[in-house]
Amino acid sequence: KTRVEFAALFYDKTDSALAVQTKQTAPLALSKNRQDLLAALEHVLQQPFMAPTAGDALEPTPKGTLLNWDNDQLTRAAKLGDSRKKYLTDDLPKFPIEMQGTVEEMINYQFSLRLVDIVAHSYSVDGDESLPAENAATLQASFEATAAHLKKIGMLLKEMGQDTEARTLQTIAANDASARLKLLNSTLLQARLYSPGEPDSDEAANDRKGTLSVFGAGAQQDLPDYLAHQMAQIETLTAQALVYRAALPPEARNTAELARWSALAKDLELYKGKDPKSSLGKLERFLLDAGREMDTPGCMALLKAHEPARRPANYFAERQQDLHRAITRRCLALDRRTFAEQWTAFSNDFNRLLKTRRPFIGARALAIKPVEHAEMAVADLSDVGAVLNRLPVVSPDILARSNIADSAVLPLRDFANQFSGVRQFMAPLFPADTAQPAGYDVLPKFRINTTAEIGGNKIIDWNLTIGEQTIRLRDAPKALRWRPGDSVRLTLRFANDVPLLPRADPDNPYLEVSKKTAIFNFSGTWALLDMIQLLRSNDAADQKMQTLRLDIPVSAADSKDSQSREKPLRVFLGLSLSEPGKTAPLTMPRIFPERAPVLEKSMEKPLEKALEKQ
Repeated sequence: KTRVEFAALFYDKTDSALAVQTKQTAPLALSKNRQDLLAALEHVLQQPFMAPTAGDALEPTPKGTLLNWDNDQLTRAAKLGDSRKKYLTDDLPKFPIEMQGTVEEMINYQFSLRLVDIVAHSYSVDGDESLPAENAATLQASFEATAAHLKKIGMLLKEMGQDTEARTLQTIAANDASARLKLLNSTLLQARLYSPGEPDSDEAANDRKGTLSVFGAGAQQDLPDYLAHQMAQIETLTAQALVYRAALPPEARNTAELARWSALAKDLELYKGKDPKSSLGKLERFLLDAGREMDTPGCMALLKAHEPARRPANYFAERQQDLHRAITRRCLALDRRTFAEQWTAFSNDFNRLLKTRRPFIGARALAIKPVEHAEMAVADLSDVGAVLNRLPVVSPDILARSNIADSAVLPLRDFANQFSGVRQFMAPLFPADTAQPAGYDVLPKFRINTTAEIGGNKIIDWNLTIGEQTIRLRDAPKALRWRPGDSVRLTLRFANDVPLLPRADPDNPYLEVSKKTAIFNFSGTWALLDMIQLLRSNDAADQKMQTLRLDIPVSAADSKDSQSREKPLRVFLGLSLSEPGKTAPLTMPRIFPERAPVLEKSMEKPLEKALEKQ
């Protein structure tokens, strides 16, 4: 095209300046304009960019092709733009105006050939498919320079009308950037960031202590430095990713991997701005709290306080979710071991020290005969105090986390409910403050249920003696202090004109008689509780007022037959028990459980069942 246009210009017959004759005898010579044109042509043909080149077009690389770039070559290529600009500014005006467009096209074509040739020699395929072994800062700076050169070269190609070559170069650069992002994603996954330490190797010691060291012993004091190092790593990786992202065309930036890096960069900005919504900030707080040694309740409280988002929005939220799940598994395992071990130890001690010992006689207290009651062993006061506060916490959550089989849940729950009531009722007998008195204040109410009495008006005098304290029927109401070991005596005297005498009952060793007097006498460590358990009326609805039914066998006073039978007298005594020095009545459980369920191995379900519920 250039040759044709030049020929047309040189041989245009209308061009009067083609040749001139200075004298009639002188030969013809080129005009001044033609001489200048030839000089301009000779000058352009001598330029380096007019040297022959391979002339091969750029070939697009396959997707995911990782390249090694020679930035020195790219710098040479980019500088061709300056050479072209200089020539267009300084030398192109030397051509006639009508020829400048054609000459510029020729120059652009030659520059583009030279440019494409240099670019084609500026990269090579990386056979290792791995990023160069350079430090992150150097690698990032090198690619930033590469990207800047490629952007400049692409714009230069477009300026010279080489749109196809510009698109091909963009494809080559984009495939390289995509390959680098893929490797960067792998680096992020392999780095296992925010996974400090390893679990404490001495798990057996932790099990014995019932504690959990999530990241190993001594990790707490190292965590701040560790977190700072992790922060630096993630910042470096994110900065690299953003550089690679910028090398991609806009239509190639809407991928899941790039959205992941963009979310990381956004959260880092929130973190640096101390925004409480930052997922990184939440992750760091979780790790710092998890770094200390914890028992089971502390571990469960940690998990509840740092619940992760159900749908993680970025890498940091994903890491918190993963760590939360891992710590949950360890907490559940510890909780499972802790509960099973605590229950086993508690149930073994309860059954060895308290089972079927008064007052822990279960439902038998509702219908036991006095003689059978008297023959039962008695629980030692110190044994009761030792076992009382060792009941493990039993709740639906704990039973579920501990993987207790459904068949074992009901016995455990029923026992725990019963024993919890007993523990609360017996707490005044074992005060935490040793300066506080141990025992109950007992407020009696004589003849509490006269409508249900049988011959109650035949008893003229009542008195209740607890230890050395006594209160009589006609005395002003007052509370008597009972302490473990104090005897309890209820004395009932028949009126002299009543033709009846109280009669001893061989089946009731707690009933004593003397002429007109019947005495219910209880002694021993649990005298007060024995009396209530044995004599309590099953019809009474108020558990805060213990209603005792007193049945007294009688015989006729003038009968010569000592075995004569009369209808027994029946009266009722009310007892209200409270903490020493207080008036609020305590609730005495009707049943003191007599044996603790044993947790067998077969009662435990696999741990995975509990994890499914989390």
